[in-house]
Amino acid sequence: QYMVDIDAAKAKRAGISPTEILSTLSGYYGGQYVSNINRFSKVYRVMIQADPKYRLDPESLNNVYVRMQNGEMAPISQFVKLTKVYGSEVLSRFNMYNSIAISGTVADGYSTGDAIKAIEEVAEQVLPKGYGYDFGGLTREESQTGSNTAIIFGICIILIYLILSALYESFLIPFAVILAVPCGLLGSFILVKLIGQENNIYLQTGLIMIIGLLSKTAILITEYAADRR
Repeated sequence: QYMVDIDAAKAKRAGISPTEILSTLSGYYGGQYVSNINRFSKVYRVMIQADPKYRLDPESLNNVYVRMQNGEMAPISQFVKLTKVYGSEVLSRFNMYNSIAISGTVADGYSTGDAIKAIEEVAEQVLPKGYGYDFGGLTREESQTGSNTAIIFGICIILIYLILSALYESFLIPFAVILAVPCGLLGSFILVKLIGQENNIYLQTGLIMIIGLLSKTAILITEYAADRR
């Protein structure tokens, strides 16, 4: 492959910006969208690109011209130098930055949350200045939502308390329902610890179902006690 080196000083003297030079090269060799045309009630995109036989070798650069500030056309080869270099056949990008993709699986006995935390700690210590990292797929969603879980959980607790307070017309009775949930979850966490179950999406889904069942049972018992009072 070839690296394009623009003589910025020479281009500036001719009244040409590097952007104009790169845009001309992009349209000549890679193709460029310029306009639309309407024909037979259909809209067609207009693309410009040189014929393949005129862009097969570096010498074809002598056939490319760019307009100078005085209106005259000058060979673009006056402002551009091609250098043959070796590079990757495929360039991976993530959010417009050069990147490499690394895939892995979580080891037995560890959760995806543990793996994310370990990667963040190692990256902070090892990656040099100017380098960064990000997650993809479900791991990306988990890392983005993980930091907000505590806030969302706290807001849900407050909303549930307010709703139950309005339902029972009391500020004390809702505590009986809310405190029943952590007491019930305690047994689940102990069992998970004993059997060595990893904290994965299935466990989290099961905990959500248990929270719903515990809340429902606590509400029914509280309503029954309130009716019998």
